[in-house]
Amino acid sequence: MTCRAAINQAPPPPENPQALRVRFRGVDYLLVGDLAGGGAIATVEEYTTFRPCHAWLDAAGRILRHHQQIGVREDLEVLGESDAAPTPEAVAAALRHLLGLLGP
Repeated sequence: MTCRAAINQAPPPPENPQALRVRFRGVDYLLVGDLAGGGAIATVEEYTTFRPCHAWLDAAGRILRHHQQIGVREDLEVLGESDAAPTPEAVAAALRHLLGLLGP
């Protein structure tokens, strides 16, 4: 499942989503979601600028990238919570993009 498809199927996000700092294959990422339910695995830059995420953790515990399983939940090392947040400019750009998809 792609990040965009997963976002389309996901319930509405909480008002202040929390991100966990995680390490996967020696690289630090953010898990935007939770370990049990899954979520996007993204770099800080991807998360704060609404760029496509690196991978996705699904509820079954699989880590997917481009529809291919690249790991499992147990491969994530939790480093703690993150205070990273999308920039106001990125939120505005994402909303403009989404509204544009709805058409005139």
